[in-house]
Amino acid sequence: MLLNFFIFFVFILIAAMGFRRGFWWSLLHFISTVAAFIFAALWYAPIAKQLELYVPFPKTKAAQTHYFI
Repeated sequence: MLLNFFIFFVFILIAAMGFRRGFWWSLLHFISTVAAFIFAALWYAPIAKQLELYVPFPKTKAAQTHYFI
């Protein structure tokens, strides 16, 4: 039930933006947002592995005392 209200709210929001900006511009914006989420879901792991080489994480006391557990 709550999911239905959320979906309805999203559709109303998209319709209001489309009325203000125009149908094609709003459709392009919506499709690009969905494409960005799909791209992020597919590529976050390989990009994170590459960034881990360049962004060092500081050593913490928890990492140094792992042998106590």
